[in-house]
Amino acid sequence: MNQLLFAALILMQGTPGAPSQDLEGRAKQAVAAQRFAEARVLYRQLAAEDPLNSDHLIWVGRISGWMGDYDTGSAALDTVLEREPRNTDALIAKAYLFLHQRRYSSAQALLDRAQAIVPESVDLRMALARNMFYQGRVKEAREQVEKVLAAEPSNSEAGQLNAQIDAQPRVYRFEMSLGFGQDRFSFASPATVESISAGYTGTATRAALIYEGWNKFGDVSHRGGITLTHRFARSVWLRGGAIIAPGALAVAREDYSGGLSANVRPRIVTGGDYRYLRFASSRVHVASPSMEYYFERPVWVQAALFTAWTDDNVPGHSRIATQSFGVRYNHQIAPLVLHAGYARGNESYSALSIDRLGRFRANTFIGGVDFKPVSSLTFGTFYSYQRRDSGSTQNSFGISLTVRK
Repeated sequence: MNQLLFAALILMQGTPGAPSQDLEGRAKQAVAAQRFAEARVLYRQLAAEDPLNSDHLIWVGRISGWMGDYDTGSAALDTVLEREPRNTDALIAKAYLFLHQRRYSSAQALLDRAQAIVPESVDLRMALARNMFYQGRVKEAREQVEKVLAAEPSNSEAGQLNAQIDAQPRVYRFEMSLGFGQDRFSFASPATVESISAGYTGTATRAALIYEGWNKFGDVSHRGGITLTHRFARSVWLRGGAIIAPGALAVAREDYSGGLSANVRPRIVTGGDYRYLRFASSRVHVASPSMEYYFERPVWVQAALFTAWTDDNVPGHSRIATQSFGVRYNHQIAPLVLHAGYARGNESYSALSIDRLGRFRANTFIGGVDFKPVSSLTFGTFYSYQRRDSGSTQNSFGISLTVRK
């Protein structure tokens, strides 16, 4: 939270009583200077001296949120709300604690309670605007900010948020991607794939139709299907997909997947996926937990562990279990996004083929670049080198074009 907001919150407070005037003045100065640990100690002293003054505990709650100590902040604000359920300052302050944790639904529930009491409150409208803005609901956030500016044209916090909203890229609802890839093997003729996908890209729901044309190991096959993704409360994403390729010999004839991911903590996303693939003579089950970590800079890392079970549909043959893992580093340097990765085993099961079934062992090194000259257009390219434990090698490259409208 910026210094302008700190100052605004400080000025909202009433004139302190004479006995605690110096202590409260020091607390306000510490907040303005963002010396949060010191400020919280001072406000706790004020709350101990005047237990019936809820403002001091509310400040303890706010400051704890800015420090990332959400349990302490919640406890302080709950104390206020237990004795004053209609204290809108406490309701809004606790809503901000949830916003810091990306618990948008929980924040909205508290803001709804406050709205029933003070529907025209500027502080309430700013909290509503931030809750909507953080969820990507830009239009609704703008409406709340405009109402604040209509009531207080010089409101600096509203002006700053309005500038952030204006700086947001345009929201697109349709996306189409074209792709081409080629695999070169040391043991077989090159393989190619051509792909096209088109779909809806909403704030909470995404759906796409997919087509792929494969020419691999002398087998020409066509895959088609659909993918769906939906976001639920608290940044939980549920996804699924189904792709079929009737008569295919080199790739899966049926490919079904499902999974979910969630923001378990700020900057950390965990997930899990299950995949079932049916080949002409084999069936494969894949389970893959994953984790992503987002740094303050536009850098994020991804890691996934894959466990696969393969049945050969041959009487007397046991199921084969194998494990693979992959890590990937991503770095945004606008207008570029750079990718680098390493995998042991299968680097991806998204397009598993017959040469990788069963006890597959390999080291794969991956690199790629996405170029986004404008928000509606992205060019992508990648290259990977794979050396299998058998001694054979594979070089792969691909290009893609994505258009949004």
